[in-house]
Amino acid sequence: MPREQRPLIAIIVLLIAAAMALEIANGRFWLNDFRVYYSAADALIYGQQVYGLPFGEDTGFFKYAPVVAIAFVPLTLLPYGLAAGIQFALIGVALIIVVVRIERLLMRHVFGTYSPRILLRGLLAVLCIAVLLSRELHLGNINLWLVLGVLFATEALLESDDGLAGLLFGIVWLTKPYLAFMAVPLVVGLRWHTLRNAAITMVFGVLLPLLFVGPHRWLLLHAAWLEAMAAHGGYLTSPDTFISMASGYFDTAAPQQHPRLAIVVLGMAFVALCFWQRRRSGNSDRALILQLWTAFALVPHLVITDQEHFLYSLPLIAFTLAGLLHQHRPMVLAMFIPAVLLYATRSSDLWGSQLESRWVAAGALGLGNLLLILSTWSLGSSRTR
Repeated sequence: MPREQRPLIAIIVLLIAAAMALEIANGRFWLNDFRVYYSAADALIYGQQVYGLPFGEDTGFFKYAPVVAIAFVPLTLLPYGLAAGIQFALIGVALIIVVVRIERLLMRHVFGTYSPRILLRGLLAVLCIAVLLSRELHLGNINLWLVLGVLFATEALLESDDGLAGLLFGIVWLTKPYLAFMAVPLVVGLRWHTLRNAAITMVFGVLLPLLFVGPHRWLLLHAAWLEAMAAHGGYLTSPDTFISMASGYFDTAAPQQHPRLAIVVLGMAFVALCFWQRRRSGNSDRALILQLWTAFALVPHLVITDQEHFLYSLPLIAFTLAGLLHQHRPMVLAMFIPAVLLYATRSSDLWGSQLESRWVAAGALGLGNLLLILSTWSLGSSRTR
């Protein structure tokens, strides 16, 4: 680990500690998303209803695979307040490992050396996600751990460890199945061993609860899980999906009327983009990283998710910040700055409730994320290693 990252780690620890203290002092230490995981795991232990019942908030339905509930069972042995404190701290731990791992991955597989100003870039990356991070901490979700899983999987893939890469991708995709959109670059790159190992991992994860709940309840739980996933879009909305943005910006109801067709078209466009870059750049590490991380960052545009899921763009932010210090690219910088302003500032604390509502309705976060992706591609596709 570079010496310059040590102060950054200390700063993150202080920020997480301060955030926890503020949440407790303001009586807002709720972690409602974590409460869903915790309550579902508790219900699973005692044979109670896991799916179709809101835990906490009206939208607090558990919509993940039964094996995910099993993963949270150890925390149910603790009082909720203590378990929530551990979850809060683990989010901070995930962030620390993420910033350290991204730096190492970019050095080894993209630029061949550490980019200048490591501390400054790390601080800027954390600042870019500050609003999303505060929401992630407040809700107690697991998105930063998924970011970490993707980084570890990417590194294993680039180091030709198909077994570990497949295992990690399988865990990530089983946790949130829509993240399997990341399989597109692997298919284009003919990474069949990794895909096979990911599929085996997912099958194992689906079958594992058989050991704990028996065949009958296993069938009931998985049927209920499929129903919960299908119902997910019925009680949530997002102004930042491609469909919502297209309907708003082009004043047409066509994407809303044919959502599946719109998603298929967008998916095919990304497949074509991956093939184009493969022909242009071959199997370079840079190209594969760019495709995988872009697929990861595109997911909140394809499915209805909460705001904090745009944390999936953190690797692209770090990529772009590092690249801008390796290359003098004023046009990329001119695109990146407004991208970050849109991406990083959707908060009522910054704009007030009324203006923030307009910001949300305009899909500012989604637009910023798209500009961010364009910035990274403009930079990342300019040369191959």
